Amino acid sequence: MELSESKLFHNSLSIKNKYRSTIYQEMRDAEFVLRFFTFKDDWEVFTGGVRRRMDSFMSANRNPDNETLSAFRQSFLDTLGVVTSVFGDHAFHRWMPERHVWRNQVLAALYDAQMFSCQYYRQDQLFPYASDIVAAFKRLFADDGFRRSIDAATNTPSYFKDRIRRLRGLIVETARLG
Repeated sequence: MELSESKLFHNSLSIKNKYRSTIYQEMRDAEFVLRFFTFKDDWEVFTGGVRRRMDSFMSANRNPDNETLSAFRQSFLDTLGVVTSVFGDHAFHRWMPERHVWRNQVLAALYDAQMFSCQYYRQDQLFPYASDIVAAFKRLFADDGFRRSIDAATNTPSYFKDRIRRLRGLIVETARLG
């Protein structure tokens, strides 16, 4: 809950007034934090249902020790820092190529793609390529397969993994990390 209240996180979710925010009122900000912890280490082998997997993660990690909590906290904040340094105000938002605008709505599917793709890197590795990464990310929205992975049945394991792999590949290629 503490991480879901982070000012940086609220800014990236476009939560300006938490009492007027649907994301905050529905506790989706807390759900996003849980999504990160649930899948960060093994998103590539995920099968089954997202909700069931998050419930299982919460049950297994009901009483973490301080060291585990500290590691979780640092991992989340480091990754969020990388995402926001690369995507800025457009973190977790969809590009609309037909209208050449960013949509205001935050999408869980893009949260997954950006957080799990950026977790492997430091800010200093990706920030110099931020504008190139964002430009290439915008081009992904012209790809029917990518759009399907963020629009339809977004919690199915194949779409979940596909969107992350596509964005991670784009980052590796654009930032010349491969």
